[in-house]
Amino acid sequence: MAATPVPPRLHAILARDGRHAVVLARVRRRLTASVGWDLRRDTFEVGQYVRATLAPLRSDLSPDGRHFVYFALDGRRAARGATLAYTAVSRRPWLKALDFHPAGDTWYGGGLFVDDEHVWLNGVEKHPEARTTSGLRRAGRPRAAGAGDTGDQSVYVRRLLRDGWTSTGSRTLTPRHDVATFERDLRHGHVLRKRLHATSGPRAEGRGCVYETHGVVGPAGTETAHDDWSWADVDGPRARVVFARDGAIHAAPLGRTGPGPSWVLFDASGLSFEALEAPY
Repeated sequence: MAATPVPPRLHAILARDGRHAVVLARVRRRLTASVGWDLRRDTFEVGQYVRATLAPLRSDLSPDGRHFVYFALDGRRAARGATLAYTAVSRRPWLKALDFHPAGDTWYGGGLFVDDEHVWLNGVEKHPEARTTSGLRRAGRPRAAGAGDTGDQSVYVRRLLRDGWTSTGSRTLTPRHDVATFERDLRHGHVLRKRLHATSGPRAEGRGCVYETHGVVGPAGTETAHDDWSWADVDGPRARVVFARDGAIHAAPLGRTGPGPSWVLFDASGLSFEALEAPY
């Protein structure tokens, strides 16, 4: 019996201007697409495809949605004797690098925008292949309690705290599985709860060694689990929860009883490689 295809793994990053976002769609193991999302109109534009794995938890958008910083693992580079990984800065929604910083390992990498003009690049060092043409300035490491210096959490925890999430603690489920919990207020006393799992043990098909599950907590403290939401956030200007499930981006309006019935905004299941040029 043929294995059931795993839907594209989606993660969206919302710019702080409330208008722009980018969706990273891992179409298959070594194919990722960047997709621009206009939150005001709910329109989506495929930027570019790359035959590499992009790390969404180490990526970020500038507050105005203009620039995008990401971390990539590219086995083709390693096969020809170059570095396996790199951090790059591009113009949303494209991936063509304005700034390019090769990395010899995956301990560090990625970055976070402090403001429209300043970006923190995690562990990036001088390299003869590096180039910088974006005009952005380097910022120091943002302080954040509970955020380490390596791995996906080094960038992602800082991004969550910057964007309005509150850390509510962490616990160890097994010697190989830790969970950190974050919360963000919705409306009418409801709370969106995000659990960030880090594990080297067995996990469900399609989940990486760091993955998310979610729940919505009502005013009485009762939680409705949404473990099938692989990513979720609050779209405040439009009073809704937006989330990824089964290879699609969904939205659910926020009412007095919490999130209402959801609808699909974008289905990534039909994405396939296409050679697309960035207009710069």
